[in-house]
Amino acid sequence: MVTHETRYMDEAISPSHYQFTGWVTLEDGTRVRANIETKEYIKAVCRTLDGEEAWAVSNVIKYISRYRTKHKNNVQRDINKAIEYCEFLKEIIQDKAAE
Repeated sequence: MVTHETRYMDEAISPSHYQFTGWVTLEDGTRVRANIETKEYIKAVCRTLDGEEAWAVSNVIKYISRYRTKHKNNVQRDINKAIEYCEFLKEIIQDKAAE
């Protein structure tokens, strides 16, 4: 039996605005229908990054992946946050290059 509390917990753990369902092209050219959760994509992208760089990249991905779904009346909000984290990332990379 699915209760209101169960649905609430499911949405809290895996919110719909962080879900992507669509067609994905694999390396061999095969197209498959996929359900991808943003946190899994972030883990894959950031697994080789360190500290602040991983933090900035993960936030860029988070805000870009939800900009049309979480704040439908204010998409600019998440776009601006993604830009802010891109600027952080740029500074982090410049600082590393200067070391």
